Amino acid sequence: MAIRGPVREVLAYSNSVVFRFQEGSLEALSPAAGTLRLLWRSGSSCSSVSLPASADSLPVTAKGLRPSRAVVAEPVYAQVSESGSHTFEMRTFKLKVDPSTGSVSVYGSSGLLLESLAGMRDVWVSASGSSGGSAEEQKAGPAGSIGCGGGARMLRITFSLPAGESVYGLGEKTGWLDKRGRMYRMWNTDESLHRPDADPLYQSIPFMLRFDGASASGLFLDCTASSWFDVGFTNPEVLELTADSSFFDLYVFDGRASMPAAFAGAHAGIQPPAGSSAIPATGNPAATSQLGEPRAGGQTIAGGMPEHAGDSPASATSQPPAGSPPARGQQTPLAAVLSSYVALTGTMKLPPIWALGFQQCRWSYTPASRVLELAKTFREKHIPCDVIYLDIDYMEGYRVFTWSSEHFPDPAALIGRLHDMGFRVVTIVDPGVKRDSRYKVYLEGCKRDAFCKLPSGEIYHGRVWPGESAYPDFSSADTRSWWAENHRALFDPGVDGIWNDMNEPSDFSPDTGGDRSLGTVPGFVMTSGDGFPESFAEAHNAYGFDMARATQEAFAALKPNDRPFLVTRAGYAGIQRHSAVWTGDNHSWWEHLASGLPMLLNLGLSGVPFCGGDAGGFQGNASGELFARWMQAACFSPFFRAHSAAGTIDHECWSFSPETERIARDAIRLRYRLLPYLYSEMRRASLDGMPVLRPLIFDFPFDPNTRHLADQFMFGPSILVAPVVHQGKTERIVYLPDGLWYDWHTKEPVTGGTSFIARAPLDLIPMYVRAGAVIPVYAANLIEKVSSTAGLDFSAVEFEAYAGASGFFDFYEDDGLTADYQRGVYDLTRVSLSGNTSQNVSFTVLQGNWRGGRTTGKAIIFGK
Repeated sequence: MAIRGPVREVLAYSNSVVFRFQEGSLEALSPAAGTLRLLWRSGSSCSSVSLPASADSLPVTAKGLRPSRAVVAEPVYAQVSESGSHTFEMRTFKLKVDPSTGSVSVYGSSGLLLESLAGMRDVWVSASGSSGGSAEEQKAGPAGSIGCGGGARMLRITFSLPAGESVYGLGEKTGWLDKRGRMYRMWNTDESLHRPDADPLYQSIPFMLRFDGASASGLFLDCTASSWFDVGFTNPEVLELTADSSFFDLYVFDGRASMPAAFAGAHAGIQPPAGSSAIPATGNPAATSQLGEPRAGGQTIAGGMPEHAGDSPASATSQPPAGSPPARGQQTPLAAVLSSYVALTGTMKLPPIWALGFQQCRWSYTPASRVLELAKTFREKHIPCDVIYLDIDYMEGYRVFTWSSEHFPDPAALIGRLHDMGFRVVTIVDPGVKRDSRYKVYLEGCKRDAFCKLPSGEIYHGRVWPGESAYPDFSSADTRSWWAENHRALFDPGVDGIWNDMNEPSDFSPDTGGDRSLGTVPGFVMTSGDGFPESFAEAHNAYGFDMARATQEAFAALKPNDRPFLVTRAGYAGIQRHSAVWTGDNHSWWEHLASGLPMLLNLGLSGVPFCGGDAGGFQGNASGELFARWMQAACFSPFFRAHSAAGTIDHECWSFSPETERIARDAIRLRYRLLPYLYSEMRRASLDGMPVLRPLIFDFPFDPNTRHLADQFMFGPSILVAPVVHQGKTERIVYLPDGLWYDWHTKEPVTGGTSFIARAPLDLIPMYVRAGAVIPVYAANLIEKVSSTAGLDFSAVEFEAYAGASGFFDFYEDDGLTADYQRGVYDLTRVSLSGNTSQNVSFTVLQGNWRGGRTTGKAIIFGK
């Protein structure tokens, strides 16, 4: 296959332009504001395509291609106009193609966005392994890729990568926040070693954000086959993209061509007063030992709620002074790019509130009596917990959709008792279906033609936990429907949520030679592709995504009025629409605690707000200190679960020492105190896709000190967290961006724009709040009585307001469980902090359709 110049023909349609080369083609069109789509097809795949004289459907060169799994937005294609030789404009984009080489230059509203150093070309890539020393070896294709024998022909294009430009996103990748300087492969892999520098891992999200300190742009390569992002690894000034595919579907995002609709109703604006000066810190703040327990003091304001003021929340109004951080509701460069990507691929669903509580897991809690003992201990020790997981040993011989007759003879009775104690139950579901002539699920799958097949038509069988197993073909709508129906075996006894694992998919049968990327279903196995048959090599990265789709269908069919909760290990771009994501089999290492932070921050920048890692580490044995520090960091991740492997010591909060138990309890209680804030932020994320857990560069893009900060983060727009991630440390350096901040624990003001050494004894998490913030919290004097979200009474929520700037927070309430909120049954109250010298708090009801909502409001102003 090839794409070679010179340009042989240019076909300009009203909403698209196609360049036909000697071999291959390039089509350009703009499906939305701030978005340009470039679709290359190789000579071999498009040589027989006859292009129409007029475009009845777009893209005109997409005939025969499977519709994207990731893209859900309905396109509104812009008019195309010619503005010069081989130069075309659409919306804010200008596209220039060199007629002799096929190289592409893309200009946006802020100038040059993307410049290819040559045209698209085909390359031969050997299969010498993805962990070799040379750059070419690191691009090696997997055995069974689209090519034959020991390698494959792939498409490759190179772009300039200007010095001083940072790169973020790329999904679940190891390394630091800025992804520049490494090679990254998109190939979902069950990487059990999970070293701090391992690549690839479980998720493939081929979306990246580029930021030069002033403006931002983004790239999304919509390719479910193997692809590589060489981000200045081979050449520091070159970005090279390679795809094991006959077509190359690339979206370009212009951060300056903003999309205000994605931010309408921004709910946590902070407006620093013009000409204001930060109030210096007074004295040496003394942290309390009880995490989340604020110092007594501050002015309290209480009163009834006002009349309904209409459901038309306004975004932040005035521009902040030069050098001030943008308010929530004003687009920062990275937010503008991310909003365009999320508009294309969709947002997460609002989860049930219990899914935001603490979750406890182990491989495995068995038998049923041990599960009940675990639940009883949580309640006796007054440690809040909402969810208990059942790992693979609840099944009969690891047969999916079964229950062990020996260890779980009456699952309905067990789950009923757990429900009575305020717990929810989540069960693991793996894709491998055991080959067993007496096993109903396997027999039904065979009859329904539901499994992936060899080219000869026989069912492919690999090996996973059940032994020899078939793999459902989730690319088929019929298979997804059948798989969804099988969840009755879990939902009927009362299971509340589903945990999809091993869905890269993992396969133990290939001889990997130590290369875990080969431990999967071979590339020559076939899938139906919903009418667009694909080899497994072509569809590999979408397997976990399609399995999540099937699980979502199970909730829709069998629990139609319950909010679904699903967490997955593997996924692809757009996975946020179907599932939360956890980062797989980490280790109880300090290095993994530290490296997990930038991984989660980049997942958030890749459109996946609902994410987290296994607190305490899955593999190996944590020390009490490591477990305590991990719980302190993890209590801010939207998905908050502790998990440990078989053969390790117990990793419950009480498994180490009374001190560790107290610190872990305090961290969990802090999570529950902040749930009113987190729940409102997650509701916002379900609307605009912006991450709750995010790097400082997201909110403070013009502060050069934030470009690489990865060991502290923002929790929503208002709270900065600086966890301790190194052994034996009782203090750490904290950087606060310019402006006035408050120490969360002491409520003392702190001047930003500088770094300082913060006290961080083992029982303290350094936390700071921006002036102008309004933070809804559960009343401190009641938190000790809370055992789960079922015991959270939002009428006990207080609003902590931090003086020194004007701001607001849109506080969201609903029943926390059902889909009624989609029908408008919720409350939304804007809590505003206004004035600079004499500050006041006011309440405005924006939506008031939920009868269970609060009727009074209480605010405490600190710093007044």
